[in-house]
Amino acid sequence: MADGVDTGSAADWVISDFFLPGANTPTGGGFDGCAPIPLTIPEIQGDGRFSDYQGEIVTTMGVVTLITANGRDMWIQDPAGDGDPATSDGILVDDRDRLDPPPEIGDLIQVTAEVEEQQFGTALPRTRLDDPDDYPFEILSSGNPLPAPVPLAGLPEISIPDGELFWEPLEGMRVLVEDAFATSATNGFGEFGMLLKDNAKPGSGWFADTQHILVGDLGDEFVDYNPERIMVDDSSIDEAIAVQPGDQIRSLVGVVDYTFSMYKLQPEPAGYDIKVHNLPNLPASTRSGGFGNLTITTYNLENLFDLVDNPDKDDQGSTPDPDELETQLAKLALSIEIELGLPEIIVVQEIENTEVLTGDQNGYVPSDDPSIMIPALLPRLPGEWEAVSFETSDGRGIEVGFIWDPNRVTLVDAFQLGGSLVDDWFGPGSPSPGREPLVGEFEFEGQTLWIIGNHFKSKGGDDPLFYDFDPATGWMPFRVTEIQRKGQASAVREFVDSLFDADPDALVMVTGDLNDFQFSEPGEGPDNPVAILEGVGGGVPLTNLLSFEKPSETWTFVFDGNAQVLDHMLVSPALLNYLQGADVLHFNTNTPATMLEEDATSPLSASDHDPLEGRFAFNK
Repeated sequence: MADGVDTGSAADWVISDFFLPGANTPTGGGFDGCAPIPLTIPEIQGDGRFSDYQGEIVTTMGVVTLITANGRDMWIQDPAGDGDPATSDGILVDDRDRLDPPPEIGDLIQVTAEVEEQQFGTALPRTRLDDPDDYPFEILSSGNPLPAPVPLAGLPEISIPDGELFWEPLEGMRVLVEDAFATSATNGFGEFGMLLKDNAKPGSGWFADTQHILVGDLGDEFVDYNPERIMVDDSSIDEAIAVQPGDQIRSLVGVVDYTFSMYKLQPEPAGYDIKVHNLPNLPASTRSGGFGNLTITTYNLENLFDLVDNPDKDDQGSTPDPDELETQLAKLALSIEIELGLPEIIVVQEIENTEVLTGDQNGYVPSDDPSIMIPALLPRLPGEWEAVSFETSDGRGIEVGFIWDPNRVTLVDAFQLGGSLVDDWFGPGSPSPGREPLVGEFEFEGQTLWIIGNHFKSKGGDDPLFYDFDPATGWMPFRVTEIQRKGQASAVREFVDSLFDADPDALVMVTGDLNDFQFSEPGEGPDNPVAILEGVGGGVPLTNLLSFEKPSETWTFVFDGNAQVLDHMLVSPALLNYLQGADVLHFNTNTPATMLEEDATSPLSASDHDPLEGRFAFNK
C-alpha cells in the first residue's frame, strides 16, 4: 500500500513503499537475522539468464496471472512493469498450494520467498520464487485486471542464441499469439508446436504441403533448428489441446515457461481459439508410387515390453499393465496391417524380446498371473509370421528384431553382430551399453539379401539447443553421444565391408533407428554416423533411400516441434538396381497422441516414430 493510503485500487501498491514505516507489510525481522530485500519482479529477473539475487530472500508484489492445473504453482506479474523490454515483468512462484489461503487468478499478492534458478544439467535456468510458505504472505486485493499480454511477432528464424534473446525477457509473462497454425501434432506429453503466419516462409524449414517445420541442412555443418517454432504445453490446463499440423490457432494467450530445455507457452484455460480439422481417413499413409514384389520396412515400436519384470534389467518403469499392453499390441497390429500393408520383412526396434512378438507356445505374452491371457503381436496379424531377436547390452533390455512372412521370404540365418569394435561401442564396457546390431541373411527369388538392423545410441545427454552456453566462446552445443554413434557406425561399416570383400555385388541393406540426422551438425565434421555408413571413408558406397523421398516428407520423428529424420535405410549399388520406391509412412507423428494413444481401434499414433519403407522388384 502506498505510504499506508488506501484508495481501493491496484495502483495503491508500490513496491518501493513495502518497508516504509506504517505500511501494511512485514518489517523484515526474524529471517535468520536478515531482512528480506524489497524488489520488483523486473528487478528480480534482471536482464540476464540468472538473477542477481539468486539465493536471496526477497519480498515482491504481483497479480496472479496463471495457476498450474494441479494447483501447486502459479505465475505472478507486475501490474505496471518497468517498461524495459530486456527484463521480464513476470515470475513463477512455487508451492502456491501451501499458502493460506491459496491465491486465485486476479489476486494482487505480496509474497516473500527465496530467489531460485532452477537448472538441470546444461539447460538454461528458470527463475522462480521458492518456499513462499516459509515467510509472511498477504492477498492485498482480488479481482484485479490482468496485465495485457505481449503480442508475439518477429521471431528469429535461424539463430538459436537470437531465439534465447527473444524468449528470456518474456519468461513468466503473459503473451498473445494470433494468426498461427499448428506445425506438429500434440505429442504424448501434451505439447505441440505452432508457427506464426509471418514466419511461414518457403525455404525456412516450413513446408506448405505438410504444414511441418523440418530441421534443415544449410551446408558447411550449419543447421537450421527453427527457433521460430512456438511450443505449447499443458501444465496449466486440465486436458491437453489436441491438434494436427495445419490446425488454425486464431488466438492463444499464455505465460512463457521454460521446462525440459525448451521455452513453452502455458495456455490460459479459456485463453485460446483453435480451429481443428478431422482425423485423416485410413490408411493415412501415402506412397509416391513404384511397387515391386518385396517391401522392407523399418519401424520403431516405442517400448514394446512384456508383462514380466526382468530382474537383470532396469525395466521397471517400462513394464506395462495388461490393459496398456493390450492396447499397444492392438494398435501396432492395426498399423502393420492397415498402414504398412503387411510387408514381407519388418526390421523393428525397442522390443524387449522375441516373446512379446510371437508369444509363448500358445501365442500369448507371458504373465505371472495365469488368468491374464494377452495375445502377442504377430498372432493378431493375418497370415503366418515369424520373428527373431537376441538379448543386448542395453540397460533396459530393448532389442532389435526381424519380423517376416515365411511364405514369401526365407530367413537363412540371423545373428547378433560381434567383434572388438562392436564390443567397444555397443557392449557392456562401452560408454553407454546399447543394442548390438542384428544381422539377417534372407533369401528371396533365389537371391541372398543381407539386412543389418540397428538401434544406435540416442541423443539423450547432449546439450540442448537452448543451453547455458558461454557468450565468450559462442553457441556450440556439445553432443557427447555423437562420439558413440560414430563408433557404432564404424563397427557396422566394418561388417558391411567384409560382405563386399566377399562379393562386391552383394545385396546389402543397413537400416533402423540411427538416432541421427542425414547431415552433419555444427562442429561434427563430414564423418557423421550416416556418412560413415554411406562410405565416406571409402569402399563400396551405400545409398540412403531417404534421398528418394520428397523434401517436405523427409522426417520420421518430431522432437520439440521439430520434424527430423532418425530412421534410415541404406542400400548397396546392387540392391539399388531393384529399387522401385521409398516412402516415410506418416501416420504416427501426424496425429495427436493424447487423443489416440489409448484408442485400441485406431492404427494412428501407435508409436512415436514413422516407419520408412523400401520397395523392390526382383521380378523385373
